[in-house]
Amino acid sequence: VEGENVFKLHAKDIAANRSDDVSFSILLDRTPPVLQSTQPANGASVNTPPATVVFTFTDATTSLAADPTLATAAVNDLHGQDVPGTWQLQAPGTIIFTPSAPFAEGSYTARVEAIDQAGNKSGSKVITFTVDATAPSTFTLNPVTSPTNFMIQTLTGTKEANTSVWINGVEAVPLNAETVWSHQVTLIEGNNSFSIYSQDASANRSETLQAEITCDDTAPLPVLTLTANGNGTGTTATLTWTGYNEAIQGDIASYRIYMQEQLFTQLAGLEKIAELPVGRFEYTVTNLTKGTRYYFAVVAVDTHGNAHTSVTPVSA
Repeated sequence: VEGENVFKLHAKDIAANRSDDVSFSILLDRTPPVLQSTQPANGASVNTPPATVVFTFTDATTSLAADPTLATAAVNDLHGQDVPGTWQLQAPGTIIFTPSAPFAEGSYTARVEAIDQAGNKSGSKVITFTVDATAPSTFTLNPVTSPTNFMIQTLTGTKEANTSVWINGVEAVPLNAETVWSHQVTLIEGNNSFSIYSQDASANRSETLQAEITCDDTAPLPVLTLTANGNGTGTTATLTWTGYNEAIQGDIASYRIYMQEQLFTQLAGLEKIAELPVGRFEYTVTNLTKGTRYYFAVVAVDTHGNAHTSVTPVSA
């Protein structure tokens, strides 16, 4: 059977006299070595030249035979040239290549066929790896929109092929062959800071780009101090909202004025009749029809365009 087989042998003569037992064993090994791991891993791209290339095999029954195994081993560069260095077998199944000089940047192929003491062969095992210590050189971020009152914004730019994009330490765009990139971010109220870089397969990083986006989606307080005075000719109405606190808002840009002959509370679909700059608290509506009741509303608008869409009108 596979493995060690132990036997006892004795001789017996015609008179049934028996000799002493003689023990011996036969080791049957028909199982080839199995590759367990390599360093670097097959297909790896590293930014630090590996000090060694290592193949680790296991053999269920025996161990590897050094001379025939090492005779199959080689490391070649991108042009198929042998890389100078030394091979050694570290029992029971670790094969190590140490280059004579550090690996230069480039792609490499390493191969070996493990052969055990019984002559079983693993078949040629081949790995490739790349040494790349050069950071991506082409990485850009297009201008962002700031300030904004939209909570969602798409960041865009250009990058080298076969790189990923990282935003605030998290991979936002997986490694791909594209040379343009985009990623949608969700903003919070106030200032949003982004540190953005690209990274290649060897974990080399480009320069880090910074972006600051100020998001303001909060509408100013309602104008609750509005009064409407229709006294006079009956064809004008004076709107006053003195007492509205601009200072506490900090970013008032203008006031929009709305008028309807019917009571309204929503501004959707309505056209403003005027817009006054910050600091103005009075407006006179003219050309009204005498004897008709009108409803008026004033809405404060901030520097980011935020404004309430629900109002409480006054009438005159």
